[in-house]
Amino acid sequence: MHGVVGDSGGITEDAVHRGLDVVLAVVIAAAIMVAILSMPEVLEPVAKAILSSLGFVLPAAMRAGRLSLLILGFFLIGLGIYTYFS
Repeated sequence: MHGVVGDSGGITEDAVHRGLDVVLAVVIAAAIMVAILSMPEVLEPVAKAILSSLGFVLPAAMRAGRLSLLILGFFLIGLGIYTYFS
């Protein structure tokens, strides 16, 4: 399971899976941000509620695993950028 993928110069399967986790998290977070931008009057209050309840959301994401943390992180970065420029 921790072997080398093909003859890729020492890239392990774990490294590939971590990379895929990051890509998947970026795609999911981007989809959430597109949804917020396309319906701001509906979803912006939801996003702000998520931010205000971060004390609950962050521990839940930590228990859920690395992918949940990545999605939350990228979502918060995107939300911060959106809020800064709006």
